[in-house]
Parts: sequence; structure tokens; C-alpha cells
Amino acid sequence: MCLRKILLAAVVSLSIYGNQFAEAEVRLGSHGDEVSELQYLLTWWGYLQDPIDGVAGQSTINALLNFQYDAGLYGDGVAGAETFAILRQEKPIPSDQPNFAPIGSEIKPGMHGAGVVDLQKNLIAWGYYHGAEDGYMGDSTVAALKDFQNDAGLEPDGICGDATWRALGGDLPSRREPTPEPVQIQEPIQNPEPIKDPEPIYQPIQNPEPIQQPESKHEFKKIDKPEVKLPNQNVQVGEEVSEGMRGAGVVSLQESLIKLNYLDGDASGVADSKTIDALKKFQKDSGLTADGIAGKSTYKMLEEKQKSKKKSKDKKSKDKIEQPVENPSDKKVEVIEDIPDDFFDVQDPNVWSEEIPANGRAVYVEATAYSAFEPDSSPYTTRGHRVKRGVVAVDPSFIPLGSKMFIPGYGKAIADDVGIDIIGNRIDIAFDTAEEAMIFGKQQMEIYLIDE
Repeated sequence: MCLRKILLAAVVSLSIYGNQFAEAEVRLGSHGDEVSELQYLLTWWGYLQDPIDGVAGQSTINALLNFQYDAGLYGDGVAGAETFAILRQEKPIPSDQPNFAPIGSEIKPGMHGAGVVDLQKNLIAWGYYHGAEDGYMGDSTVAALKDFQNDAGLEPDGICGDATWRALGGDLPSRREPTPEPVQIQEPIQNPEPIKDPEPIYQPIQNPEPIQQPESKHEFKKIDKPEVKLPNQNVQVGEEVSEGMRGAGVVSLQESLIKLNYLDGDASGVADSKTIDALKKFQKDSGLTADGIAGKSTYKMLEEKQKSKKKSKDKKSKDKIEQPVENPSDKKVEVIEDIPDDFFDVQDPNVWSEEIPANGRAVYVEATAYSAFEPDSSPYTTRGHRVKRGVVAVDPSFIPLGSKMFIPGYGKAIADDVGIDIIGNRIDIAFDTAEEAMIFGKQQMEIYLIDE
């Protein structure tokens, strides 16, 4: 039995009991039957490759975020009733996502999703496609599909429908024999010269080997695949970005353009026409070639512009934020070398739900990360402590300085710093290294203020 049929049977079995936890939400750190069902469904859709263990770890949440993004859902990494309904196919994909291609669906040029990955794997197995399994129905994938359809006796329309799926699975249509040309009757020639038999163009092959047909398209799920990367990381950070690309590299580019006021809205991770127009405007203003392609020179200029803007903001922030002192002539903040270590008691980040304190009050925030090793970053907080793990920058009007808090997956922390960009429910979480801060990125999450 092929893997997809096994998974489908498991999904149906789980769905029988789905009403028991239909209203339950699965989020990072959840565990139980609802998590197992989520993992089965994500595996069936082609988004999860890890073992099904009933624990919602980071790889499960990353796969969920990928599915939500492709399906046009709000990408919060939480599987609620709407996400489960679409995963179980009880509810259709939102109508504003016409280019989303589930496995086994009709696939047209320009579509993306797990169905395109499945198509690309089939074409690779047949030897027609030699590109990346990126889940995008671009020109190279369409050309490979047309070549296969033509050789299989199908109409080469570049659309993968039921007939093409059957042919990819080995059910090839019978070819139509060409219509023979009519025989021309000629008058007999008097005393014709004897005609020699021509030498055969092709030599017959002795005992030809039988042609091996590829396995059914659904068996390709058994092929070992490389480890799945974080959501939409088809283009890595720092790699060249052009129109139509997607991934973490596009997110990084868009965030830079947003910070420099060239792009409005949020970083979608797709290099659409709006992003490319903003990029061209930045390139033109910076004296670069406005080709709409982000390469090394563009990234270097983006970095310089952001550093210059950050210095200007930090200066304004420093002038604006002054600690009250009794003696106006001495405005130096007393530096306390460190917050006492016994306050933090940082938990194992792999332990989730058990960490939440009983006296914690949930607050929804947008969290980013920083460290003392970033360019132009001060090694000390606003309150005079050293920047290290356990320190959080906040908007004092939203979370008062000195407030103790608990952050799932991070541990205990204290509101000890402020920042020019930290406004409202935005917080900035400190790490000991710049690498840890970069890996954390930006997340929508719940934290818990500890009421003493």
C-alpha cells in the first residue's frame, strides 16, 4: 500500500474521533491526539517529513505555517477550527487563493504548493525535469510537463489534469498510429534495372532489455528528501532576489525596504511587483542600476542606509529617554554589572507547556530579538544592567519597566530596556549571541506577566 493511502486511512481514522477535540487549538508545545492528527494531515498534504510523535515541536509548527501561508490563512502557527477544517478537506481553500495546488489537483502554470512538488518529483523520475523541487509551476516545470505529455500521446497543454496524472503513474495512453500515405501506382518500366536492397538503417537489437516504468506517483513519497527548511526559504538570506522568488531572503529584503520607508505593509516573503517597484526606487535613489534585482551591491547599500538611519534614531532616542536623577549636573546612569542569576532560573527550551507559571497573566505581543553584539548596540540596558539573556526591551506605557515575565520557549525575563522602535505590544528579547537573535527572528506570541 502506498504511503499516501496509509496516511489517508490514518487521517480518516483520526477524523472519526475529531469531534472530541474539534475546538482544541494546537500551538507550539501542545501534545496529545489533536497534535497527532495535525501531524498526519500535514504529512498527507506533503508539508511534514518528521515522525508523528504527538508533540507540536518547531518542525511541526514550521510545516503548519507553510500550509497556512499557501492556503491563504492567517499565518499564526496555531491550528484552530478553520485550519483543521481545510486540512481535513471539510472546507475548501479560500477563493482568493486560486494558485494553491494541493496534492493530486489540476495544476496550471503559475500555481504553487504541495501538488506542484509531487508533479516535479514525478517528472524527475521520468527524466523530464532537472530543476529544484521548489513547489512553483514555473517555465522550466511547464516545459518539462509538455515534453512528457507529447511523448505520452497526450495534448501538450502544460496543464496536469487527471489524464496526465494517470500517465505519470504508468497508465500511458495507447499511441495513435500515423495514417499511411496512399500508394502511387506507376506504369511498368521496360527492362528495369534490378534494384538492390538497401542496407538497413537500424540494426536489430538482440534480446532487448524490458523498459522499466517508474513507480506510481504516490510511491515517490518513499524517496528520502533533504531536511525541510523554515517556512518559504526557497531563497536564503543574502542570496540574489528577483521578481517571482520567495523565501527568507525575500522576507529579509522586504523588511529592509520597510525600515527605509520604501515599502508599505508587512513582509510577505514573495517578491511581487510591489516589492520590485520599491527595490527599483531604492536602487535609483542610491545611484545603483535600477534593474529590480537585489544583488551584493544592493545588499551592501541597504545595510549602509539602515546603519545610518539607526545611528540617527539612537541619537534621538538617547536625547529623548533620560533617567530622572536628583542631581541634574550628574546624569550618568549607575551601571549594575548584572541582574542576580537566581532570578532567571532559565528552563530547558525544549520543555513547553509545563513552564507556564500559575500566576502568569497572558499578553499577546509581536516579539523580535537582539544582542549586545549588534552594530551600534549598547552593552547595557536603559536601567543600567548588562544586555544578556533574560532582558527584554518594552514600551513602558504598555509593560512597565521592572515587570517580571515568562516567555514560552525562552524562560523567565524582566522588562529592563527600551528602544525607539519598541512601541505598544512590540517587545525585543535579548540573547547572548547575535546568531541566537537572528534564529529567533520575529514571532507573534503570548507571553505571561508575573503578578507578584
